[in-house]
Amino acid sequence: CVRAVAQSLLQRGVKLQVCHALPEEVLGALPHGSLVVCQQEPVSVECTDVEDTVEAVLQSKGGQLWREWGAMSLYHRDDLPFRLAYDDMPKCFTELGAA
Repeated sequence: CVRAVAQSLLQRGVKLQVCHALPEEVLGALPHGSLVVCQQEPVSVECTDVEDTVEAVLQSKGGQLWREWGAMSLYHRDDLPFRLAYDDMPKCFTELGAA
């Protein structure tokens, strides 16, 4: 499956890089000042911890992590019953159901 995606992308002039390591190690190895776009979803503390670690590594190298809503959502951000500011988002599925 990954090979098929890589081949399809290569036909369009894009080379897929597959990396096996911690995200902060892989993304931390990018050139100074790199911008990484992350499809953010409020799914778990573990996911946000990884994003926070990656962001710290990138910032230490003059880079930036840009978190963009929408990777796994069927809803537009304006239709959610809460704001997407970190302090206003539900922190667990129970809170999400109450929203």
